[in-house]
Amino acid sequence: IFREEGVLTMPRPRARDHVEDWVLPSRDDMTKAAEVLRPVRRLTSPRFFSTGPSGQRWPGLAGLPAPRDEAGRRRPILFVGNHQLMGFTDLPVLVEELAVRHGVLVRGLAHPATMKRSAAGKPLREAAWERRQREALERRERGVATPPSSGPGPRWSETVAATLRPTGVLGPGKDSGLSNLLDFEKFGAVPVSGRNLYRLLARNESALLYPGGIREAFKRKHEDYQLFWPDAAKGSDFVRIAARHGAMIVPVASVGAEEGYSVLLDTADLLNLPGGLGERVRRSAAGVPRGRVNETFVAPVALPRLPPPRYYFCFGQPVDTRTLDIEDHEAAKQVYRSVRTDIEDSIAWLLERRETDPYKDFGPRFVYEVATNWTRQAPTFDLSQ
Repeated sequence: IFREEGVLTMPRPRARDHVEDWVLPSRDDMTKAAEVLRPVRRLTSPRFFSTGPSGQRWPGLAGLPAPRDEAGRRRPILFVGNHQLMGFTDLPVLVEELAVRHGVLVRGLAHPATMKRSAAGKPLREAAWERRQREALERRERGVATPPSSGPGPRWSETVAATLRPTGVLGPGKDSGLSNLLDFEKFGAVPVSGRNLYRLLARNESALLYPGGIREAFKRKHEDYQLFWPDAAKGSDFVRIAARHGAMIVPVASVGAEEGYSVLLDTADLLNLPGGLGERVRRSAAGVPRGRVNETFVAPVALPRLPPPRYYFCFGQPVDTRTLDIEDHEAAKQVYRSVRTDIEDSIAWLLERRETDPYKDFGPRFVYEVATNWTRQAPTFDLSQ
């Protein structure tokens, strides 16, 4: 039968291209995502602010650059933000706001562990096992001792999925309604890499980048709102990539979700567990696809705080890269530092100003919004003061 149908001579399927093969979510997909996200919005009542060219902050997204230029052509925008603890609960709120209020569906540059399948179309667990087998073979050929392998079933999912699956981060599943919302691939996410960022901006698409990566998302105790970006000498390539395509860079600071969890055991605690448990965690983490060299993908053990705090977002002053010389590395480093400083300043501003928000706490804003049958959002602090 195989011979008659020519199965054995069929060409191998083309590897999946996360950039080129993506199609816009259907209206039904967007509607379902909005329905799933509605409880999150009601609990957190997110507030957005933006910054104009003069540095003045406004409510809403009025300060954002237009998604199209004067000739009506789509212009790429690179949003650069700070990861909050766990890095996932505020992300869909931000993406939806940009899509609904600004007409831009940003494509996130996501950690490979959040992608359901590898570029070759294989489940990530299988792809990670095959990578380890190739590395073991190379070590044997070099005469280097190889640690014992547990075969194609290494339980890195015990380390990752136990924390992320309840929030739906690893994609669709029957165990969480948020799964459908946080199917990153369906809403345009691609594995984070300089090449994928280059290709997205070359297509005049908008992208969302978190330079702090998994280290920033999996903060240790007492590291609230700290940025863990690479040094400018290593991390400023995204500025030059943006300049290559004349993209606008828009810093975006977010606060609120950081206080949404109580960390019981952070990454350092887990890696130092006694009785060989810490080493077991380390071996499990070694099987997780990496987004950055030498990173450790060990999610903290954390409990959600209920009710959650209010979310605040502030888009910083846009940076036009069209005048930047892509060969000027020092200029790129300076832009990188200015974007980071903008985010740090906006975080500090949001944390300070939210203390004057009469509806910062859940009780007052819940009563206000229920009284209006959810037709009006609770006000926030006064920008004029």
